[in-house]
Amino acid sequence: MNATATIRMEDYEKKALSEFAEFQGQSFSEWARQTLCEAYEDYMDRQIALDALKEFEANPVTYTTAEVEAMMEADGVGA
Repeated sequence: MNATATIRMEDYEKKALSEFAEFQGQSFSEWARQTLCEAYEDYMDRQIALDALKEFEANPVTYTTAEVEAMMEADGVGA
């Protein structure tokens, strides 16, 4: 299923962004969709990192590689 979204912008913005999309070898729609999706992914990655940092700050436990391998082996995970 395809959906359509409308973005309102000034003519000069559309012209500049369309030219940039063309320079990238994409249509304006392809470039805009890809750029919006990448911005969303970046935002979500940042949120996940901030949540992980908060969790670590609340409980700053770390493990060595050998400890992780031993835990995985005990759980039957890995080669």
